[in-house]
Amino acid sequence: MKGFFNIIAIFFIYIVFTSCQRAVELETLIRQMAIDNIIDKKDMERLEKESGLTCEALSDSINKIFAHTSKIQPTIIPCIELNKGASFSLFNAPKQNVNFYIENSASMLGYFESNSHFRASILAFSAFFKEKDYRLKHYFINEKVYPLDSHYIEKISVQEAKKYGNLSFSQLDKMLENILQNKNESKSNLDIFISDFVYDGKGLNPEQEQLNIQYKVRDIFFEREYGTDKSVLVLNMQSPFSGIYYDYKNGKTDLKNEPRPYYIWLMGNSEYLQVLYDAFDFQQLKGFKNKFLFFHQNKAKTSYYSILPNTQKLGNFRRAISSNNSKAVHDISQIKLDKKTSKMSFILSIDFAELPFPEKYLLDENNYKLKGNINATIRKIERLNQANIQKNDKRFLGTATHLVYIDLAEKILHSKDLELQLLYTYPAWEKYAIVDDTNIKTHIDKTFGIDAIMQGLQAAFHAENKIYATWEMHLHP
Repeated sequence: MKGFFNIIAIFFIYIVFTSCQRAVELETLIRQMAIDNIIDKKDMERLEKESGLTCEALSDSINKIFAHTSKIQPTIIPCIELNKGASFSLFNAPKQNVNFYIENSASMLGYFESNSHFRASILAFSAFFKEKDYRLKHYFINEKVYPLDSHYIEKISVQEAKKYGNLSFSQLDKMLENILQNKNESKSNLDIFISDFVYDGKGLNPEQEQLNIQYKVRDIFFEREYGTDKSVLVLNMQSPFSGIYYDYKNGKTDLKNEPRPYYIWLMGNSEYLQVLYDAFDFQQLKGFKNKFLFFHQNKAKTSYYSILPNTQKLGNFRRAISSNNSKAVHDISQIKLDKKTSKMSFILSIDFAELPFPEKYLLDENNYKLKGNINATIRKIERLNQANIQKNDKRFLGTATHLVYIDLAEKILHSKDLELQLLYTYPAWEKYAIVDDTNIKTHIDKTFGIDAIMQGLQAAFHAENKIYATWEMHLHP
């Protein structure tokens, strides 16, 4: 018996020694890779392979290794970029040209107070891109485009702004045309337009004027050949407003520190904006409310998917006979609920690599729906980590990138079909808009004509509410 305990002790010491040795080897490798003060995509992929750890776990280890040293903390690639697998990276890209365009009209002056969320958001965005050593240019825009110097934030004040152009000009379609024209001349990679997006049609028929701006916005992006590789990321923002509000009849209402909406449009490369959507913490922007990504929706191709028969399942089931000779499992049978929870849970592995959606969109279960005459719910969606997959299930992974956890809460008495749907929906723009702004104080959080503008942008991208992709499963008793 004593010999047995000696063996256990030796085995335990071996495990501890081996673990410590591996930790030392990993730290040595990390320090070697961080010699240039950067852990880039290639470095992180090697570290994942060598250690078997996830990017998130490795990032935490790297931070701990350098936390108490005098050496500079290395810059680490955001895991969201590594997971997305984008060929274009915000982190490790060539220097980009980013142009900021700030509408400079009389209706905007109320946002230009020194302590406004409006100014703070421009500073936060500029700092984000400046840290990545991008080339930034800031402009006022109304009838023309006016370059601002490096002290641009000082120009965003009521007194300074009055020095730049025709402040009575507030035609959004013309400003968009000027931005897209200047894009070609300045060879910008990303254009950021900041405006209240209150449409000034110079007319007394608001319904007709809003129909006009809808078609004008659509046509601007068509005529400028804003191609299928381009997207527009729209941010819905809010900031204290102290100044004169001008309604569509040119009436004036004096507002003092009222919370008014405004919008930021980021226009550029689709892949770039998807990565930005994931990598940038929009919640840090003061007054941030929501975001919407517009892109060309090509027809989705059927991607690889498979039920995993063994990993983290609750209850019991077997692969159906029709699936036994297939690499992918779409049919399961002999389904039994777990006695304690009265549920049966399984994982559906799916290849999301070719889907044109940001990672955060794909990980949000609210963007999915289960269709079928069965009590089934989506518990969570996560990035695939092979370390958590049972050995016998790895042959079913194929090219899968994500895992969808599905719970069933009823007995399967006869064969049923269950379909997972990925949805792409836009908000009802009407809830952000008003058609008559002559009494703006009663609609302080609304924007005159914004629904027509957004519908025009939506039409330019052939974007519509739809079921973008589906994956079918077949359940048998």
